[in-house]
Amino acid sequence: MASAFYDKVAISSEVKPQPKRIIICCDGTWQSAVSLDPSQGCPSNVARISRIIAKAGVDQSGKEWQQVVYYDAGVGSGAITEYEKKRQGGLGIGLLENVIEAYNFIVNNYSPGDQLFFFGFSRGAYTVRAAAGLVIELGVIKPSCMRRFLEMYSHYIKAEKFEEGFSKYSEWQTFTSKYPVYIERAEAVTIQAIGVFDTVGALGVPDVGHIFRKDNSRLRKAYQFHNTNLSDNILHAYQALALDERREPFEPSIWKLKSGAKTKLCQCWFPGAHVNVGGGSSDNADEANPKGDREQLASISYAWMLDRVRPHLAFDEAALEIQKVEIRANAQPPPVKVEEKKSEGWFWDSYNYVKDTVVGGTKKAAEYIPYGMGQIDDSHTFLYDVMGNPKDRDANVINAKQIKKRMAIEEGKLDSNTKDDFDGEYTVERVHPSVFFRQVYEREQAEKAGKKGKDVKYYEPAAMRGWERIYVKGDSGRDFKARNGFKWVKYEKDKNGKIVKDKQGKDKIVNFMWEFEIGHMPEAKSVEKFLIDQSWTESVHNEVQKGWRDS
Repeated sequence: MASAFYDKVAISSEVKPQPKRIIICCDGTWQSAVSLDPSQGCPSNVARISRIIAKAGVDQSGKEWQQVVYYDAGVGSGAITEYEKKRQGGLGIGLLENVIEAYNFIVNNYSPGDQLFFFGFSRGAYTVRAAAGLVIELGVIKPSCMRRFLEMYSHYIKAEKFEEGFSKYSEWQTFTSKYPVYIERAEAVTIQAIGVFDTVGALGVPDVGHIFRKDNSRLRKAYQFHNTNLSDNILHAYQALALDERREPFEPSIWKLKSGAKTKLCQCWFPGAHVNVGGGSSDNADEANPKGDREQLASISYAWMLDRVRPHLAFDEAALEIQKVEIRANAQPPPVKVEEKKSEGWFWDSYNYVKDTVVGGTKKAAEYIPYGMGQIDDSHTFLYDVMGNPKDRDANVINAKQIKKRMAIEEGKLDSNTKDDFDGEYTVERVHPSVFFRQVYEREQAEKAGKKGKDVKYYEPAAMRGWERIYVKGDSGRDFKARNGFKWVKYEKDKNGKIVKDKQGKDKIVNFMWEFEIGHMPEAKSVEKFLIDQSWTESVHNEVQKGWRDS
């Protein structure tokens, strides 16, 4: 007699889950790494991260962790019309749903003791910061409570009383006091790291126009109740920022910490516009004949982010090696395709041979792209010209405000007891050395071309016009420890361009940032060091490293 086609006796029993790391990856506007449309673009840095995470890893104490990944395409992607893409992307439609979907994945997979990681680009960066904010504010609920949570959250949003967070909302407080067992409290949840690329601050819902402005604050209000700030629950936070993005609606959202905060934070500025830092440009969608820089600039910020999170997250080393080969290949010119031609007779065959080999013909190989020299996108297209004029970003704004206040107090222009919101805040902003490397390369090329003096033009980041790079000895950071190294400074200058002196006769500095120091991890595992070793800049980098070490 044949046996039943399913087992009627045995059951699969519940057991205690293995510790795991839950990794949330949310892509930027119009970007999808799962699209069947090849014109959608190449994978962004977030998509690249999602594809090299190992299935399991071990931490420094020897504890093993399973690793599970969630990837979500950006708003305005998918099989929709061009008009609908622009509408969704321009207004951030679907952003709230993306936040809820990310939180829902955490709810369905989280077990007490698990670690959380978040990665995002552009609005995807906002999405993961908001999803992390939900965890920080509410904790992680049981999956069976998700329907009730969504009902309460919907009521809260429709009421538009965002002065208090959702955790203070009466319905939620009643629920948590009645059913505390269904919630893993926020203080018990560990967010190991958040890594984001150029978080969009205005959420892409700008006020439109020049002389006559259309106020879209009502649309923005639908998203601004999210908590995207840092808290002590977040152990590490990293952000890559674009120095050359000039679209006003794409104002970056900079993390701020107060004195005494426990989060280890670093926010680093890179050459390039928004997509040059986050990756996934549609100009690079055609691998055979890209119109862009073949993700050369994006690979620098990508390598920086990988090195930051490698101590906390295990990567699939084989998959990473494949990516490194691709990155190296992308800096090289693709081979010129030689098309087979039908014979046109001995005369024309001879003519074409001479034209192609001696004269050169019309086919030219793409140029080699040196490290840090990828083309910077002009993101302020006609659509954004309609919305408003270009606007340079400002780097290290909080620091500049604090310096200005300190100088005003020293000069007797301000009472020392004056209190401001930015008192005690810090942002840990750094300048990536690829800014300096780009300048060195352009100076060298100008000198080779015989240019001198004012004829030598080199890269000046839009967000750092007028800044200069200097070497300092015995200076101190926030830890007040003496250190040597490189700083970028902005001096106060008079109308003739001459540096103003302070009361002590020193050059008056109105802002400064330390340069980011590459290193502090095994070189064999550093993706940043790999990029440098494969490029023209190795000798320059070694000189920079010597400057950091010398006393």
